[in-house]
Amino acid sequence: MKNMIRNFLLTALLIATLAISALPLTGASAASPADTATPPAPKDNTHPATLNARLELAFAREQVLVKRIGLASTRSEAFIGKVQKMIDKAREESKDTTALQSSLNSFKSAMVKAKPFYTQAASIAAAHTGFDAAGKVTDAAQARATLQSLKTALQQHREAIGDTFKNLRAAIQAFRAANPKATIEPLAP
Repeated sequence: MKNMIRNFLLTALLIATLAISALPLTGASAASPADTATPPAPKDNTHPATLNARLELAFAREQVLVKRIGLASTRSEAFIGKVQKMIDKAREESKDTTALQSSLNSFKSAMVKAKPFYTQAASIAAAHTGFDAAGKVTDAAQARATLQSLKTALQQHREAIGDTFKNLRAAIQAFRAANPKATIEPLAP
């Protein structure tokens, strides 16, 4: 009985505390029309050190992206060779490879179209105009121009590739689903 009374009192005290804390302690009112005070200015994010740090981070991200695209294009050449071998083997087995071959051809042509844009992006990143060798900003205006041209080249590369790689992967999956590999059935005991 004592515990019930104590729990009841603690709960009531907790509820009362929460109710009182919800009440406003100070009033708020709108400024009068005669008040001519200006509100405080927002934080200034245009400080040169802040802008330079943002430019450096953006340039580092773009450099990483250019390296990733270079590695992906190197790997894609090997991937194209493997897919072509798979198509040739399937043709020898008299399987229908037209959809797979057309997807591979469109991917190859997209890679050819995208290569100049990658080359341009890589040369812009290597020149690092407006940045020093460590990626620090030396001239903010040139750094912004470099980032803009790098962004444009990478966007053009992305548009040239499009969804051809995804389409090729989907065609490979569809081909494998339609032509499963022969499985060896286990021997009966």
